[in-house]
Amino acid sequence: MTIAQKFQKPTSVFLIEDRVEDADLIAQVISQESRLNLVGTASTIREAAKFLAQHKVQVVLFDLILQQVERSQDITALKRLAPKAKFLVLTAYEETDRIFRALCAGAHGYLLKSDDDHPLPAAILETLEYGSIFSPSVATVLAQYFNALGEEQREAQSKPLTVREEQVLRLLCRGLTNKEIAKELEISISMVKKHMAGICSKLEVENRTEAAAKARRWLAW
Repeated sequence: MTIAQKFQKPTSVFLIEDRVEDADLIAQVISQESRLNLVGTASTIREAAKFLAQHKVQVVLFDLILQQVERSQDITALKRLAPKAKFLVLTAYEETDRIFRALCAGAHGYLLKSDDDHPLPAAILETLEYGSIFSPSVATVLAQYFNALGEEQREAQSKPLTVREEQVLRLLCRGLTNKEIAKELEISISMVKKHMAGICSKLEVENRTEAAAKARRWLAW
């Protein structure tokens, strides 16, 4: 199926927005794109749920803040009423925690109202074509987050454990005591403690409990 064939019929869009001036502006922008059709609006979650329970839509534009309260958690419930729809957050807020709460709740994309470089109609159509869309600054936030998330693993891998240290750590993660590890590896308890000190130093932790917890996050056991 070509893109032209895919958009023969206008895509149905539903808007959840409690600011009248914003809703009017968004409606005006959408009306200028022949491949989109705004089929309804709501200013509250209750109104949105009632509409989605009675109508099929392809895209839901969702203002993250309604009545001055973040509504990320409501995305999940609304998705149950419109399981095939793409849910796009359209908001003025780009804090990292808000972005991830929305994505974890089921949003397919996160758009900023201030994003002049990415017109809303194009963003909606791209979501239908590719599955998700993010404003450039939001994409940067996501990249920074995952880079930071991987930094701990990269740091740990830059200080490789010796074969014996890895053996000790694996046994530690199985819950064995120093005495049991010594018996399993046929080495002295003092040697186990020496290896444990090296493991804690390389993993940058203070004790065996923290070492086991950290190891489970970045080693394939």
